[in-house]
Amino acid sequence: MKFVRRRALASIVTSAILLSSIAILGAGLVGWSNSNLLSHQKNLENTFSKNINKLNEHIIFEKIWFGTNPSKYVNVTMTNTGNVGLNVTNIQFINSTTFEKISSVLIDDGGMSPSESYSINMTYAWIDDVEFDILIKSARDNQFRTQVSP
Repeated sequence: MKFVRRRALASIVTSAILLSSIAILGAGLVGWSNSNLLSHQKNLENTFSKNINKLNEHIIFEKIWFGTNPSKYVNVTMTNTGNVGLNVTNIQFINSTTFEKISSVLIDDGGMSPSESYSINMTYAWIDDVEFDILIKSARDNQFRTQVSP
């Protein structure tokens, strides 16, 4: 008796299985990397636009005056001189020497378009010739500071 081995058919089937599995894995890998790349691209675009807008924010302090009727107060008027609209979210009075927060006000309606002004009256028992800092924070975490003395 003679045994005849037919290896040619087995190698063809094996090659076909390997090629199809490589093609399926390759297509899956290309699809996954494409979706991953698009996700990272969107994140990068959002970060870029947020930081560019943050750089284009700028506030100048137009007028700061102190009043006493009916109680002591400080009026702060500021103008958006940047290229983008911004939203003032917080104004703080800070001791100029110890950097301790003296007073703080959260603002809900502090939106300003470019070249627009915003004014707020804040109750504060100021003392003559005692300087303090005014710190303004925007929604994009920008900070603008000035020092005043009644």
